[in-house]
Amino acid sequence: MYEEDKAKALAEFRNTQATHRENKENKGYSTSMDQYQNTVTLTGYSGTDAEVWQDPLNAKFRLRTSQSYKDTNGNWQIVDQWHTIVCWGKLAEQHGKFVRKGHKISVTGQLKYNT
Repeated sequence: MYEEDKAKALAEFRNTQATHRENKENKGYSTSMDQYQNTVTLTGYSGTDAEVWQDPLNAKFRLRTSQSYKDTNGNWQIVDQWHTIVCWGKLAEQHGKFVRKGHKISVTGQLKYNT
């Protein structure tokens, strides 16, 4: 059951992406580097289950990314960064079903800071 839901959600997401791409082409957007402005991809582990709200439909979860390096003494150091991920609409519904604490996730979207 879970695998079927996951496959269905992935197919819906791809269909949404294709529709978005078609809409951009029909409106005369450039297909050069313009489409890649303010695009970021984060891969890490979910720190929380996705929280979903209904009005308007959105979902939020925390994502941990890690970077490792060798310090001057030759010891490996790990630096974690936490990101708050927010999504809306069908994507929020899908994240609410599938994002669970500890799952490895890759997210692509726009970067926005709330200060």
